[in-house]
Amino acid sequence: MNLKKQFLEYCRKENILFTDKHDRHYCSDASFLTLGDPFAVVFPKNEAEVKKIITYALEHRLAVTPRAMGSSTAGAALADGHAILMVVDRLGVCDQWGVRQRKPKVTIVDTELKPTEIRENDDRRLYAIVGGGLSTDELDRYLKKMNYHTAVVPSSGWSSIAGNFATNAGGNGTPKYGTFKDIVGYLKMVVADEQGVKTIEIKDRAEIEKMGGFQGTLGVILEIGVLIVPILKPSETENVVLSYESDDISEIGEKMGTLIEDTQKNCSFLNAEFLFIDPLLLNEDDALWENKELADLLRVKEGSRKMLLLYQGEKKGMRHLESIVKKYQGVRYRSISNENMNIMLGVRKAATGKSTGRVAIPGFEDIYVTKPSKLGMVLRKIFELCEGNLPGRPIGHQYIDGIVIHYRPQALVTREEYLKAWELNQKLTEEILNNKEYCTIKRKEHGLGLELFKLSDAQRREELSQLKQKYDPCNIFNPHLFSPNPKIQFIGEHLKI
Repeated sequence: MNLKKQFLEYCRKENILFTDKHDRHYCSDASFLTLGDPFAVVFPKNEAEVKKIITYALEHRLAVTPRAMGSSTAGAALADGHAILMVVDRLGVCDQWGVRQRKPKVTIVDTELKPTEIRENDDRRLYAIVGGGLSTDELDRYLKKMNYHTAVVPSSGWSSIAGNFATNAGGNGTPKYGTFKDIVGYLKMVVADEQGVKTIEIKDRAEIEKMGGFQGTLGVILEIGVLIVPILKPSETENVVLSYESDDISEIGEKMGTLIEDTQKNCSFLNAEFLFIDPLLLNEDDALWENKELADLLRVKEGSRKMLLLYQGEKKGMRHLESIVKKYQGVRYRSISNENMNIMLGVRKAATGKSTGRVAIPGFEDIYVTKPSKLGMVLRKIFELCEGNLPGRPIGHQYIDGIVIHYRPQALVTREEYLKAWELNQKLTEEILNNKEYCTIKRKEHGLGLELFKLSDAQRREELSQLKQKYDPCNIFNPHLFSPNPKIQFIGEHLKI
């Protein structure tokens, strides 16, 4: 009996769920990258099964790749033929039979990690300790009745909280609270060393901050404590849309980018997004044309482009915004309702250009521009390379010290267009990231994935190496992510369509 059959027989005997017929479904994640077919794919439902799988891997010199929802756009959740792909999205959220529970187990704790209850007008720093497989959407639905929510909510709210920490994700709340490394206060993990497999707890905030973005290279997260904050009352919230329209993409980017730098110095936001409006974004019969508060924001003259900045936060943090905008000729200021801001955030998601029959090819995204005033240069190059080749439009976020740009070419579901989109992504990356004039960094938002070691600076490499030696001296968890020159293989190359 070969090793794979032997392992699957072991899983069958231990009642560990696995698949041996559809491994190809798991040869990529949302990145469209691949390392080939994994050795095996398993779905542990609890701590005991995780330990059994890791013990087997240690004994037979196999690697283990933890995978949550598979939402990584950087290839963080990939396994090759020598690695067990461990899908961990059921951990801490299922019953003894492995059925996902509607009501998650949530423990509210204070900064000392002592269980507590949320009080009215509570001004304490509170954490929710949850199973590693729980998503931010699931937690926020549970917290809503207490008038709380997760401090940072990524746009893909279905991604797991443990996965968000593993990739150091940002999202709504990041301009105020930081990324996931800044809002996690507790970890319970399964790790391995020469003495065997064990479960540990980590409570030191400084240590946890170092671990943020470790991308599964240290162990498997069973439980995680994430910062929760009160939901702002409508009376405390300000919602503003800024718009600027021109036929010159460089002018739009330079003006709005400089304005962004101004707001970063003088305002505080919970949510700060941007998107571009063009005639293809809405159909002629879209119901939004009847929305009196939003309709004119969504209109754009033929031959022009319009950039929108969406700002949401506490009124006191945004009190200087209107006076700042007055310095920028042609930029319109519009205060809107909470309901319409939620609609605009939905429009912003739609602005990625996803449509029936096409798929967004990730690759040129999470591009961090450290000086937003350079936005005009970056946008000009994006449109120069992509316009007329494949449809798509830039969207992004404003953070404390820069902005993140996403640009996803939209490809028909054919091998020819997949490869065309992939080639465009490579050109964009080469042109913009390799030119210091643009002041860009790759993938600060969703982690570095396959390029974790390659794209980290010397200090972070040393930090990651020390953490690896401390928590995974046997080098069993995602060892391939420590390659200085990873193999970047696009799954589209293997399509037959």
